[in-house]
Amino acid sequence: MLALTSAHHYLLRKSPTDMRKGFDSLCGLVRDELGRDPLSGEVFVFIGSRRDRIKLLLYESGGYVLWYKRLERGTLELPKGDGAVKLSWGCKLPQDQVCGIVEPQNQPELWDNEKEQMDGSADRGDAARA
Repeated sequence: MLALTSAHHYLLRKSPTDMRKGFDSLCGLVRDELGRDPLSGEVFVFIGSRRDRIKLLLYESGGYVLWYKRLERGTLELPKGDGAVKLSWGCKLPQDQVCGIVEPQNQPELWDNEKEQMDGSADRGDAARA
């Protein structure tokens, strides 16, 4: 079971990560690029190139835990540059930037369009069944 607390140390890889990578490939990135031990108990944070996907890798007693999330809207705001950044529980980044979700601006609301399409097709389906 994944239990994240303020007692964990978090390390963000700032370079975009291929979200198809699994346990072994992510452990390779931790060892080779971050110079850390994936068995250390630290939580390693990986962000996809579109910044709408995030993976957390953690070793707990008994094995690795991999947590994966895809944002439905917006993107994750990240610090500039390559390498890694240590994060605190409050997800504070250097220069007091807060890690979070940035909503897209001046873009149509996709949810409403999809809902209208679904409502319209549902009505046609009901009429066809009647």
